[in-house]
Amino acid sequence: SQPVSQAMLSIQGFYTIVYGYEPTNLFDPWKIYDTTVPTYVNDLHNLEFGKGYWINVSTNITLHLSSGDNASALDTRSFPLPPATCYGQISASNGFVPKAGMVLSAWVDGALCGQGQTLDFGEQVVYAVNVFAQDQVIGCGAPGKSVTFWIGAQKLMPTTQWDNNRVQEVTLHPSSLHKTYLPTIIKDG
Repeated sequence: SQPVSQAMLSIQGFYTIVYGYEPTNLFDPWKIYDTTVPTYVNDLHNLEFGKGYWINVSTNITLHLSSGDNASALDTRSFPLPPATCYGQISASNGFVPKAGMVLSAWVDGALCGQGQTLDFGEQVVYAVNVFAQDQVIGCGAPGKSVTFWIGAQKLMPTTQWDNNRVQEVTLHPSSLHKTYLPTIIKDG
């Protein structure tokens, strides 16, 4: 076992995302390390011998690891596709005030595809959520599908496109109520 940043030194500058998969963790099976995101997004801290990882690289490259005497290749065909990961700040408005500990849910075509809890980060309320691929949860993410976010009964905007090739920063805010303004007519006399 070694820290992700140390394990990835041989390809430093050529990777952005590392996903680890823990199938026994039903609530949050995907762990992520991304070189470009705030610390609250990263929850994959170590690479461990005998576990499989998805690594997003920018070019064909060989990763060199210290593997010990019992190294063997894992069959990754049984792994589901990695999720799309979204993170960012949640803004207050329209009487909605986000706070730490709220459950944020991500939906694709009416299917619940991910959940996370809001956090205090500095003086902001933030979130990070993995949105499952359709091969892991039927009806969930695939390229081109829209992801909507909710906290309880409050829909948040904007929606975003499901994309597991990069981690997406999406600043969320409550959807505004659609108001229709009619002209004022004043009758003389």
